[in-house]
This record gives sequence, structure tokens and C-alpha cells, in this order.
Amino acid sequence: MKKIFNAALFPLILLCGFWLMALANYVFPNFDQSPFGISPLEPHGLIGVITSPFVHKDFSHLFANSMPFLVLGSALFYFYRGISFRIFGLIWLGSGLLTWILGRPSYHIGASGVCYALFAFLFVSGFIRRSRELIAISLLTVFLYGGMVWGAVKWFAAPNVSYEAHGGGLVTGVALAFIFRKKGPQRKQYQWNDDDELVEVNPKIKIVIDRDIPFIQGVFEPYAQVFYLEGSKISATDVYDADALIIRTRTKCNRKLLENSAVRYIATATVGFDHIDTEYCRQNNIHWSNAAGCNSNSVMQYMASALAYLALEKNVDLTTKTIGIIGVGHVGKKIATLADIFGMKKLLYDPPRALIEGNEGFTSLENIFENADIITFHVPLQHSGLNATFHFADDFFFSQLKKKPFIINTSRGEVIDTQSLTQAFAQGVIAGYILDVFENEPTIDQTLLDNAFLATPHIAGYSADGKVNGTQQVVQDVSTFFDFPLKEWRVTEISAPEFPDIYQNNYTRYMLLYYCLLTSYNIAVDDAKLRSHPTKFEHFRNHYPTRREPPAFTVHGNISQEIAEKLQMMGFGLKIL
Repeated sequence: MKKIFNAALFPLILLCGFWLMALANYVFPNFDQSPFGISPLEPHGLIGVITSPFVHKDFSHLFANSMPFLVLGSALFYFYRGISFRIFGLIWLGSGLLTWILGRPSYHIGASGVCYALFAFLFVSGFIRRSRELIAISLLTVFLYGGMVWGAVKWFAAPNVSYEAHGGGLVTGVALAFIFRKKGPQRKQYQWNDDDELVEVNPKIKIVIDRDIPFIQGVFEPYAQVFYLEGSKISATDVYDADALIIRTRTKCNRKLLENSAVRYIATATVGFDHIDTEYCRQNNIHWSNAAGCNSNSVMQYMASALAYLALEKNVDLTTKTIGIIGVGHVGKKIATLADIFGMKKLLYDPPRALIEGNEGFTSLENIFENADIITFHVPLQHSGLNATFHFADDFFFSQLKKKPFIINTSRGEVIDTQSLTQAFAQGVIAGYILDVFENEPTIDQTLLDNAFLATPHIAGYSADGKVNGTQQVVQDVSTFFDFPLKEWRVTEISAPEFPDIYQNNYTRYMLLYYCLLTSYNIAVDDAKLRSHPTKFEHFRNHYPTRREPPAFTVHGNISQEIAEKLQMMGFGLKIL
């Protein structure tokens, strides 16, 4: 009922406008409405293209138009709701303009041209889309209002009736039916089943998928209608009749996108979900899921490469350093393990976990301010509430730092205030910073990029293994919700690294560890790409080369037990000579 009411609301509002104008004419009989009609080929008559549907000769004229306008208009907004406003606007303008061009010298008034255009669009569109439901609407339209067509023929039209407006409406409706034939609802798809029977693909399920999610194309096609679109350009028109969305961070799932849509489930192939308005989803019974932890090993690999690069380039002995980890969830736990691998002291700050688990093992923010040589962020983006993280690192945060630490952010750009970070670096409050995320992505601050020790285009979690995990998670989540037989679906094959074997080459102790990490993933390559073409931020993300995690590599050589254990903790395979 809610969808029917929403479909009828806009036509009903306009119809009320028609009646208010008629009542005004009745109350003020000397009020001249003719300037609001269409005066063909007269410049001043162009105003009538907008206003003429509101003007009727008398109540009988208005009665004749009211029911067709409401019924046909509601049908348009119900069955074509994703494109209905565009269609309706063009119907209004198109039928009026054709009347202005083709009409006899007179004042043409009334909403009949719009009604004829609505009739023509609904009738023709259903047939050219070859959709059974829409063809049924076409036939119903003919049954109810098929006799209207004679009103567009000069020899059959009643005296003083604007057959030009009727004809203009028919032409407009037919033209729009062809122009928009590939937008909005489409005919259902069919496939051959295992018994060589032609069966309909689930007619009730439509899934819109970000085309850049890897490994997913072809997975859902046997069970649903699937449309692949550029994530940042998915619009309300695309999702109005979709049952599910499978997205990444570039698709903002908010009221603007989802209102009046059929969406029941949203799955994001990412850990973060700040691009989903979860409160709106809750209020509108839209279920959602994220791929929690899917890329934690990928971020761990990124951080390992960043710290190894820092140790080599800045001659830093990591075993003497303390790292403050802000946010100790799926990723933060892996970074804590990484700190153990590098022999670093660690300080863990996570108030939500501490509240549930107790303070043991966690520290205060003041302790991190006082003692951390490196501070790294692994928190979700929250704009409000007790645990808000938006601009967590602001002027006050940087003013409290005591040891001139390095700052690392792989969570969300908005966690750190760009201006505060830039100022802190300029004033020598911090030793430097490593960023994988930026405020206002994909447009990034050039000064922030120039001053960064390392900067990459939001790819910390973009290993092929992490992407596989994310895709597997969303496929399984969507399949569970819609009861598809893909609840255990897995990617069966990932491209191997070009050089899967790493040889010792006489490196010893931590130098061997750093060498293996930077051989499996050299963060400096991604840094150089972004610096050379910062405007290609999004391109680098969407066309990121295959990056495998340590388990895809084997280290060969005479390796000490200490380093062998550390390599195994990172996931490397070993062949010790």
C-alpha cells in the first residue's frame, strides 16, 4: 500500500492544483485564464507549455481529464518509478511544445495532452520491453482508455477540442517509450536448466553490482537478474527496482539513493561501512552486511612493508621503538602481532573493547601521547557518539604528543584532520606520516601528498587474497539472505605471483625479514605511482595489479630459527637449506 500511495502522491498533488484553479475560476468568474493557455507559434504563448494543463474550460472538462490523469500518472510512477519523474517532465513539456508548434490559432487549455502522452507511453513501452507485467499494463491501459485515440483524429474529434494537443501527446508518449526503452524495468531472463528445460531466472530478484568487484561476474547470473555498474555512478534510477546491492566504498547508500526503492539487502565487499546510512536502513527494514576482517592480512602486509621501508630508509631500529595502535579490531589485532614480529613494544587503545573486556591489555590515550614512537590508526569512521572517530587526530591530539612520532593511517581519511596533520608536520610536532587514505578522496590535498614519507591510493587492503575474501563474503551473505545455493561459494584460483620464490642472498636477521617483506610487496612502487599522477587516484584503485600475500611466497636459504619463526608468523613458506 505504501508504494501505491507514493506512486499516486505526485499526480494527486497536481490534480489538486487543477481543481484549485477551477475553483478559483468559479469563485472569480471574471478572472481571465486565457493567458495561461498555449497560443501556437506566439512567443507569449510558450508560458502555456507549463501552465495550460492547470486550466480547464469548465468542471465537465476537468472531470473528463481527472480520472485518466490520476490513473495513468499513478501507473507511470508505480511501474516506472526509477525514471518516472524524467518521463513525466518530458511528457508535460513535449506534449505542450508540439501543441504550440502544430496547433490552430487559438488558446489550447487542459491536461488532455498530458493524459494522451501517458496513455501512449504506457501502451507502447510495455510491448517494446517485452515484459509480461508491463504488457499486461499496456493491455489494461487500452481497455480503460483505448477510445481516447479517436480524439487525436481531426475528423472524429468533437468541436472545439484540441486534437492537436491529443496528437502531440500521443507522439510524445510513443517517442519517449522508444527513447527510454533500455532504462527502467526490463523483461525477465530465461535459461536452460540441467533437464534441458527453459526456466525463468528468478523474476523477483534483481541485483546491482559494482563492476570493479573482482571474481564476482557470472556468479549470480543463474539465479537473478544482474547489472554491473560503475560504483560511484550507481543512482536511484539504477536501484529503484533492485532487490540487492553489492558495492564498495564509492557507492553512498543513503536516503537519496534508496528512498522508494525496492532494495532489501546491501552487501559491501569492504570492512568499513561508513558509506551505508545504517540508521536509514534500520528504519526502512533494509538489511546490510560488511566483509568484516576480509582484508586484515592485506593491511598487515601493507604495514609490514611500510615499517620495513621506514626502518631501511631512516635507519630506524624498530626493536627499540614503541607503536601505539588506535583501534584493535580485526586489523588492529594483526598489527599487534606485527609489532611482536618486529620486536616492538606495543600500546593498544580501544575503548569499546576495553568497556566489554576490561582494561587489562589496553592503555590510555595519554600513555600513547607520552610514549609512542609510531602511532597507527585502524578504526571505523564514526561521525558522532561516545566513540566518534571523525577528526580524531585534530589540533588537540597533535598538541599532546611528546616524542615526535611517525603517524600512519590506513583506516579512513576523515579520521585525521588534514589541516591539523599538515600543521603538525610543518611545526615539527611529528617526524613524518604514511597515508593510504585521505580526506575528500579521490581528490587529495597536494601539500599533504608532497610532504608524506609514503602515500598510496587507498590500497592497503587490496591484495588479491583480501579481495577474494571480500567477494566470497558478500556472495555468501547475499546467498544466505535470498536462499541461493551459493552459501559455501569460494574462489577456486588466484593468479600466482610472478616471482614466488625469494632467496636469502646473504641477508641476516632483520635485514632478511625486511628484504622478504619488500620483495613480496614493495610499497614504494605504489607511492611512486601516486606521486607521479595524483589525479589518477581512482584509476590506480580500480586497476590495481595482482598483489599476493606472504603465503603465496616461499623463502629459500640458510635461515636462523629466530627469523624463520618470524617469517612463518607473517605466513611465508620456508625451504631451509
